[in-house]
Amino acid sequence: MKSLYTQIVIVCVSLVAVTAISIQTASWWLASEHNKSLLQEQIAGANKSLLHYLQVRQSSLVSSSIVLAADFGFKQAVATRHEPTINTMLMNHGRRIDVELMLLTDKSGQALASNGTQLKPRDYRRLHDTLAGNPLTPTFMALDNHVYRLFAIPVEAPVTIAYLFVGFEVNKALLNQLKDSIGLNLSFVSAKGDYLVSTLDQHVFELDASLLTIDDADWGFGFGRRWETREIMLDKTEAPSVRLLAHADLSAYNDDFKRLTYIIIGLSSVILLLAFISGSRLARRISNPHSALHRELLFRAHHDALTGMLNRGAALDKIAQEVKRAQREKSIYCLFVCDVDHFKQINDQYGHLAGDAVLEEIATRLAKALRDYDVIGRYGGEEFVVGVKVSEPKSRDIGQRLRKAVNGSPIVGKNFSVDITISIGGQLIYPDDEFDTLNEVIEYADQALYRAKKNGRDQVELSSSAMPTKRRINR
Repeated sequence: MKSLYTQIVIVCVSLVAVTAISIQTASWWLASEHNKSLLQEQIAGANKSLLHYLQVRQSSLVSSSIVLAADFGFKQAVATRHEPTINTMLMNHGRRIDVELMLLTDKSGQALASNGTQLKPRDYRRLHDTLAGNPLTPTFMALDNHVYRLFAIPVEAPVTIAYLFVGFEVNKALLNQLKDSIGLNLSFVSAKGDYLVSTLDQHVFELDASLLTIDDADWGFGFGRRWETREIMLDKTEAPSVRLLAHADLSAYNDDFKRLTYIIIGLSSVILLLAFISGSRLARRISNPHSALHRELLFRAHHDALTGMLNRGAALDKIAQEVKRAQREKSIYCLFVCDVDHFKQINDQYGHLAGDAVLEEIATRLAKALRDYDVIGRYGGEEFVVGVKVSEPKSRDIGQRLRKAVNGSPIVGKNFSVDITISIGGQLIYPDDEFDTLNEVIEYADQALYRAKKNGRDQVELSSSAMPTKRRINR
């Protein structure tokens, strides 16, 4: 029944534990979904704000730059390759429209002039290869560790004789302005992953290199992570030279999640304790009646209903165990069979209830005459079986003690008083004696009991038959 008690307690505690874990998991999932949705909205807002800014800025730049490319004097200077005139016009026009970069290349991508911005020859080639084929189509490019929003305008006289490249720099001031409106930190990085410009300080990148790493499969907002990075797609370019990253600061979320976790853990601990106490009480109430019933059934299975001592089967099993133990210890064991003399006369004269009372008293007197570790049981009817570990000289003395314990005084009942005697037959079992079953030993004891009855009853007889050896007791 102890296993039933344990199972009930485990079930109660497990149910609470599973519930607590489920609540924690559900809260984590709901918080993650909320923050994913919030970040998506912020990214969409950032994209919209940036595109709006770019459209407003680009529209004015494109119109004014087209005016410059169409200016007769400018086209004449380009056609004649008069660099001083070209440079002056580019610088003046660049200051007027507030752009950081104005460059001029020929049709093959060779540099002709600029507004003062110095680039490497390969950067001119990149500009030409990227933008010349798509005039007036803006794109982001990383040039000389700066990020620019650029577009190309062909200079035609009347055929294309050069390309004018115009762009403004996307700097930290612009990103901070966008950050204030959308609530996200922003970074422009090169396609190779080099840091270019960001609203975050350099030491933040040094402390957390994952800021430039995007794991598209990880939308879990892992517990304890400081930053979550996502990319804002601006240009539909297959191989963009720069990428715009949005960084969500998860510190506040982590703090809230930690507080929620501690609250759930605390409440779960209290509930688990209450569940353990309640489960223990419930299990005790359920299992105790079953335990009592189990003990009662077990007692009835091994004990005689009338006398309360071991029944035949249990007594013989116990004696068989004691015989094996005595033989291992090289000791002698003695088995007695005790039979009440003239018991039928008591039943006939006083009735079966009186006979039952006599048997109960005899069982009590026999038990008192034995040691605690000796074995006694009701063999059947008015017969009792006794097993004791004893030396050979004292075996008869123990038999006499049992006999005298019974006939020492009359047994008095409600309507009777009788003098009772018993006859006892015993068999000694030596260390080398082995039997197939204990019933063979009982046969020898019964032979001795028969002699005691034949010789006048109220006697103790020990079997004189030689005990066979090299046979096994197996009960």
